[in-house]
Amino acid sequence: MPKANKKTLPKDFDELSKAGDAGAIKAVFEGCDVNARGGVWKQTALALNELPDDVAAWLVENGADIAARPVPCRARRYASRGVLQENWMAMAASIGTPSSSRWPTHCLSHLGVGQPLPAPALQEAATLVGEVKRKNGDTRRLCELAVQWVALNPAPIALPAPAYER
Repeated sequence: MPKANKKTLPKDFDELSKAGDAGAIKAVFEGCDVNARGGVWKQTALALNELPDDVAAWLVENGADIAARPVPCRARRYASRGVLQENWMAMAASIGTPSSSRWPTHCLSHLGVGQPLPAPALQEAATLVGEVKRKNGDTRRLCELAVQWVALNPAPIALPAPAYER
């Protein structure tokens, strides 16, 4: 794939993504960087919920930044290759889903395992956990931090099981 210079996605990229034509979507990146942004929120292609999974995997294989912001919590699909997926699945199995009441605390405990997030990100996660417990935190951002942790830990890591049963 040639090095593309454009840093902005075409204006019709949302519609193109919704149509689901993988070939047409990939063709956009012949002239755009895989981390190009677009739309009202200036998101990367990986941030679009409608993006087909095979295109998301292709973007990651071609250098798309899975830690780029904003990224939806379902971004685990973007880390769909090999051990990154294993780490995400191990973390998800251990901590549950963002709707679970225990999820924030267990998510925070795993972000310090293996190659931990940088100290400022860990502090942000701790603050977010407190806010989520009070029902006013940003679970999306907490998910973004979890995705960053997965990206930092490319080898499988055995995560401790939670001290409760679901």
